[in-house]
Amino acid sequence: MKIKILLIFLLVLSVLIPVKAQGPNYKFSKTFRVNAINGLNLREEPNKKGKILAKMPYFSKVENISDLTFGLDTAETIQLNDNKAVIITGYWLHVNFNGYKGYALSSYLSRPPKRTSIDTDEYALLIPNWGCIDQAVDIRKYHWLGVYKCAEGFNLKPVELQCINSDSYHINNHFTSSLILTDAKIQPLYIIGSIDTLTPGIKKGNFVDNQRGLDISWDRDTLIKLSNNLVFSHYYSKNKNSQSYLTTTNGKYHQILNSTSNFTNYVHTDRYWEGDLDGDGVMDYILTFGDKGGSTVLFLSSQANENELVKAVARFYWTYCC
Repeated sequence: MKIKILLIFLLVLSVLIPVKAQGPNYKFSKTFRVNAINGLNLREEPNKKGKILAKMPYFSKVENISDLTFGLDTAETIQLNDNKAVIITGYWLHVNFNGYKGYALSSYLSRPPKRTSIDTDEYALLIPNWGCIDQAVDIRKYHWLGVYKCAEGFNLKPVELQCINSDSYHINNHFTSSLILTDAKIQPLYIIGSIDTLTPGIKKGNFVDNQRGLDISWDRDTLIKLSNNLVFSHYYSKNKNSQSYLTTTNGKYHQILNSTSNFTNYVHTDRYWEGDLDGDGVMDYILTFGDKGGSTVLFLSSQANENELVKAVARFYWTYCC
């Protein structure tokens, strides 16, 4: 009889004590935003049959109150443009919403991106298919345009967005914790959100996607003209304080695009876009900087200050949180 009681006690104890799952570390993620456009259920228990305690509206703030995860679960199945079905999974997290404490699936919770001095509330930049969960942006706030390559140049077309996180999804052999998709059959090169400044239509431009990158000798000074308006330069130093710069020019004035503390010395020349997005006849850019703390940045000429040719208005983080 004592053995039977002991076994029952151990069984109950194993149910009550949470076991930390093998998955992402949410220890430093204290605040999330709900990314489910129709809202997210807060449940009494960490499963889909748990009693619903509250309905958390889209983009509402949620506080993570535990360093533990409480089981891996399937969120939904998404049909990609190539008709491939992807199962989206997430971990149950113990959270607090307006005083209600319960469980929510991490697939529908995103962290707001780290704010920097370049970010504005008028623009947002996303890259389809991949990213980190630090991409929480209120998609209702912006008019979203996809940048598509076409015969005439590039077409800015209105798109609808879907953002969801997954802890087991891979795309192009790379792990991704945030899946960003549009309603289009073909995903655009970039997705730009603006309040009222950018308009759809054909835009002239140039897109470079060279996975090998430029053949650069890092042990000597290098100057490479990428286009009529964009120049890459590298200045070698034996004391390992070498510097690389990406500069835009209009023939009269020059502006170093990674000259501030907001960008690292590491400049990507393998993937970038240049063209006239805002219709003012001056080049705009979508450029990538950084290595382990990288981001892709949108520069617009129409927003430039008096001493600038372009101004950085939005960025998409793609490595620092992974």
